Amino acid sequence: MNVPRPQPGDGQVSSFSYADLDEAPLPTMNGMEFYDALGDVAPELARRVAFLTGGAFTAASQAFLERVDSPRLQKPFDLSALLETIGDIAEANVSPAATP
Repeated sequence: MNVPRPQPGDGQVSSFSYADLDEAPLPTMNGMEFYDALGDVAPELARRVAFLTGGAFTAASQAFLERVDSPRLQKPFDLSALLETIGDIAEANVSPAATP
């Protein structure tokens, strides 16, 4: 099944929920480019991105990970680390109006 994926600038980025953990390759950009583009069009959503990494093997990816303040999970990671990361992102991004 071919499901359209939101891309920064296409008007669909508001469909993101509390966190974006994405391992699937994007057809037109890499994860670093996606994060930077998302930050340009919806910085509030860029704060919900976490990076799943097997290591920063290039100078560009090392510099990128040093530059951004997003959570990252080093592969392989366990379920408790994944759930903690998602919880941290969700907690940091809950609107004060949405809390009881």
